[in-house]
Amino acid sequence: MARPHFTNLAELRSRCSVAPLRHNARALRCSPMDAPLLRVGRSITPEQFELLSDEQLVRLLPRAVREYFPGKDFCADGSFYLHDGTAWSFFKGGFVDE
Repeated sequence: MARPHFTNLAELRSRCSVAPLRHNARALRCSPMDAPLLRVGRSITPEQFELLSDEQLVRLLPRAVREYFPGKDFCADGSFYLHDGTAWSFFKGGFVDE
């Protein structure tokens, strides 16, 4: 089943909401027909990246990588560099080089 195409951020916001998950984590939740819940290691769209806060984005990272997250404002194209020079991409849901 193909995912719907959103033409603008306002349309995406109107179809999605932020809902609490277990362990007080929060993630972007769309209607069941649109997308599954966001989980650690899954890729997200640029629109979802813009909607999520720093705290919500940290929950999408593996624990070993969380301490190196500089914040959303310092992520170029949805990715950031770790201390060892590797880059993590939210849009890929993993390391850029993998």
